[in-house]
Amino acid sequence: MCKYNIDEKIIIPQDKRANINAKILYLITNNLVDKTGFTAADIFNSYTGDGGLHGLEMKDFKNFHEYGKAKKEIEQGQFFTPHKICKFIVDCIKPTNKDIIYDLTCGMGNFFNYLPVETNIYGADIDIKAVKIAKYLYPSANIEHEDIRTYKPPVKADIIFGNPPFNLEWAISGIKFSSQMYFCKKAAEILKPAGLMSIIVPDSFLSDGFFNKSDIEQINNDFNFITQFNLPSNSFKNIGVSDFKTKLLILQKKSQYITDKGYQTAKETINSDSEHIYNTYIQPILSEKERLGGKLYFEGKNEEYIDKDFMFKVNKYLFDIKRHPKLSSKYGKCESFLQEYLTQKQPEKMLYSEWEKIKIKTGDVIKYYKKVLSSADRVYKNEKHIVKTNHSFYIKDYSEAETHEHIADINTSVLNESYIDEFIKLISRKSKEYKQQSLKFDDMAADPVIKRFLKDWSVYSKSEKDTKKLTDTQATDTNKLLQKRYGVLQYSMGAGKTLCGLAMAQYQLLNTNIKNVFVVGTAIAINNTWDVVLDDYDIDYKRINGLSDIAEIQEKQILIITLDIVIKLQKWLKNFIKSKSQKIMLIFDESDAISNPFSKRTKAMLSVFRKCRYKYLTTGTMTRNNICEAAPQLELLYHHFTTF
Repeated sequence: MCKYNIDEKIIIPQDKRANINAKILYLITNNLVDKTGFTAADIFNSYTGDGGLHGLEMKDFKNFHEYGKAKKEIEQGQFFTPHKICKFIVDCIKPTNKDIIYDLTCGMGNFFNYLPVETNIYGADIDIKAVKIAKYLYPSANIEHEDIRTYKPPVKADIIFGNPPFNLEWAISGIKFSSQMYFCKKAAEILKPAGLMSIIVPDSFLSDGFFNKSDIEQINNDFNFITQFNLPSNSFKNIGVSDFKTKLLILQKKSQYITDKGYQTAKETINSDSEHIYNTYIQPILSEKERLGGKLYFEGKNEEYIDKDFMFKVNKYLFDIKRHPKLSSKYGKCESFLQEYLTQKQPEKMLYSEWEKIKIKTGDVIKYYKKVLSSADRVYKNEKHIVKTNHSFYIKDYSEAETHEHIADINTSVLNESYIDEFIKLISRKSKEYKQQSLKFDDMAADPVIKRFLKDWSVYSKSEKDTKKLTDTQATDTNKLLQKRYGVLQYSMGAGKTLCGLAMAQYQLLNTNIKNVFVVGTAIAINNTWDVVLDDYDIDYKRINGLSDIAEIQEKQILIITLDIVIKLQKWLKNFIKSKSQKIMLIFDESDAISNPFSKRTKAMLSVFRKCRYKYLTTGTMTRNNICEAAPQLELLYHHFTTF
């Protein structure tokens, strides 16, 4: 299994390497690869990196030591692992599609070509040129331009492959390390308990129990020894190193549940294929790791601060994801998200209030796992379509890659009348509504259809034994309000707010597709005005006092409810309105009751009625003391998310 095939016909002469490398980087940097007929597979087989291209000559230096030092500074120990060696090493370990895999000095990512799930791959390299190649070849992998000494891995690893720079001397916090020894130290910090490290090192590395005593003690402190054996001495011949002895060292991160096995300087004689290595050395420890799965998972974690109910759900969801044949490839990503949650830390200079907003919470983890589980029966198609969300248009990729592309915000498209073929009707309708809503009332003429309805409209008062009609002024104002989806009617007491509101309600019930009209107000407005008037006019209405009343609502009824009941029943009212696809008209009497943005009334009204199809506010005075008091009412009216 590999992404790119090894092409043995492609042989890059030593004197051509630098020129070919430069051309490949130029094509990638300028997005010209597709235009030249050059393929990613060609890049995979042709780019060879800086190893052996130092361009220095021994005669220009006083001695070999200075020559070697200058050469190392230029090359940074960069010799890409040959493709066949990478494949052999990966085949020895046989990673699964659930494993999180790292290469901390990944170069152009030669190991990545043979790994099962690209999104589970993490890598870093100090050479920006190599990183550009790696990101182009493996776009879904998590590759960073970072020095291994400063790289901060986001998640713990199951397996680490590596071919670190050889024999560089690094001083870390005043302590000197060889580059390959530091790689082992870093790997020990990243690996999960019982995780595996497979690393290519010089044959001389840890070969002498006396001279390498301190390094071997460090290895024994962090790892169990699995095996080591020589690789062919001409492995790096293609990049100018004809004879250099290297070996493969395989170690396992220590665990309290696994018997310690100390480092052995002796090397195995390996004359067989990778299958023999896997069956002899790797498969037994993987079986033991599987058996100890639960214990290893929690090892090293401080469970005192972890919600047990949360971890129970996490383990249940991870188990379901891991065993499902369609989801098992996503297990590594799911586990990495959990690790990210468990290891996240507040940045030093960030305020706690800001950290609370951005940090991953337990609910985010559960939501993520549920989303993964719900995708089990999803059918992927090699198709892309333009779709809309609540706020934007984007190109949705229905393939497993799911590379979505944002096109435009709906608001921007409406304001600029930028039409998208698939949504011409939607944008046209919203543009028309926006223009109508933006008209000044003084510039509006009466709509003849509405005018005829209001002229004929009347109600009969049983108590006064009289027919009530709108005055000319009331009819004119009501006509203009009904031409818009949102509006405010500011009349003083006794000027006819209730009669105008009732006329608007009955017009919308008869002439639009709304299901119900909600009349919301203070207890005084509902008890002393609307309840009395609707009963007196013999109009079909229902008062909402409790949860049982919501279940008895009939379509096309006028529903009256006090602000206190809205607070009490906001969850169920919101669900009811959502079940009606927001085809609801709101009349909010005495809307200045939500002048305080932090009050329970304001929050409940915004939560329940923000998305209603039609909204009309009626009040004697929209603001009492300060213009800011209008902000919550305008937010409710125009469905605008204002930050107070």
